[in-house]
Amino acid sequence: MKHLLSLSLILTVCLLANSANAQEQDKKSKKQAKKEERAKIEQQNIAMVALAIDSSAYVLEADRLQSKRGVTINVPSNLNFIAVHGESAFIQIGSNSAVGTNGVGGVSVDARITKMEVKKNPKNGGYSIQMTCMSSAGIYDINISSNADGQAVTATIGSTRSGKLTYLGQIVPLPLSRVYKGTPRY
Repeated sequence: MKHLLSLSLILTVCLLANSANAQEQDKKSKKQAKKEERAKIEQQNIAMVALAIDSSAYVLEADRLQSKRGVTINVPSNLNFIAVHGESAFIQIGSNSAVGTNGVGGVSVDARITKMEVKKNPKNGGYSIQMTCMSSAGIYDINISSNADGQAVTATIGSTRSGKLTYLGQIVPLPLSRVYKGTPRY
């Protein structure tokens, strides 16, 4: 009887150990599957951003704005953006809480791109874009720096007038963008 009890105890311990090992293997396989899925999505984002930048059809949707003194504020990305389509650019600052001359509580500028230079970093796949835009409100120099998948983007706008504004956000291909254009005053 003791022998049978010992045998059943050993069998139970072996089954529990096997079950724990199977659960551990299941966790590892799920973790690996999630990791592979994230890598696949990242590669798709990289390809999509590369196509958008190469075809000059993208929108930098800013979720934060930074002044020249470094003060950063959170803003709605559908109202604060820089849109590039071919040789034209649309620059907008807006607010949900006010209504201005552009209808979205800020400034909207429709400009023509007179000069654009796109450089791709071969090491990390990031982009550096320099544009000069001309509108009836003046000349704007825009410098955009982006990582490869377009999720960490910084754009600094300077003009012939004093001042500088930095947009912080992400690059979205033009057809997938969800921005709301106000009425351009300039």
